[in-house]
Amino acid sequence: MASTFINKDEILRKIKLLLSIKSDDYDEKLKYLIDLITDEVSIYTNISNSKLPSQIENIIVDICTKYLKVNNFGIEDIAVSDTKSIKRGDTAIEFNTSNILTTMKSVGYIEQELKLLNHFKRVKMR
Repeated sequence: MASTFINKDEILRKIKLLLSIKSDDYDEKLKYLIDLITDEVSIYTNISNSKLPSQIENIIVDICTKYLKVNNFGIEDIAVSDTKSIKRGDTAIEFNTSNILTTMKSVGYIEQELKLLNHFKRVKMR
């Protein structure tokens, strides 16, 4: 039976599969990125990390792989596209920031992922 909550090991496996990373040498860096994105998704949706539903796994994988294709995070096995930044209109954004979701969102790079996350977003009452 599949887990009802996200599985970070499965996210790591999928990222390595999609980016053709065969070595385990970069697992710690990838796990850090997964934790970072998971934390941001948790904050965005107002769902605690431990209760993020498994349906969000592939969205996290997609965000991580998109980020890694622009900024390889120091992982030489990843072929980075020529893009070091994304430009929309007169705004250019570099991807060396601590808040990845906000940066990627500001240039429309992950609009589809955020639309999907909106289905999980919980209203926080104060």
